[in-house]
Amino acid sequence: TPEEKKHIITVLVVVLGLGNIEFEGGDKSKVAASSKGTLEDTAKHFGCSPAELEKCMVKIYRGNPKEEDLVGDNNLATARDSRDGFAKHIYSALFDWLITKVNVA
Repeated sequence: TPEEKKHIITVLVVVLGLGNIEFEGGDKSKVAASSKGTLEDTAKHFGCSPAELEKCMVKIYRGNPKEEDLVGDNNLATARDSRDGFAKHIYSALFDWLITKVNVA
């Protein structure tokens, strides 16, 4: 349907946008200044704030049953891995959905 096509394109825009986000910093990474526009556009298509999207990639959450959850900073390599894993997961979900649609048809 036209609505499904629109959603497919939106998901692809998010995946491609994530791939264009670069990071800076050492042990405490952040989205590079040159990628702030891409971050904002990608977050808009994903339906969240740029700050939330950045947090997903540059922070690590460790649950601790005895204390509050611990939040740490990702280094540059881990932030890139987090971004790539996030994009792969979204693309995989889209691919699985498309295969299901094709098999039903």
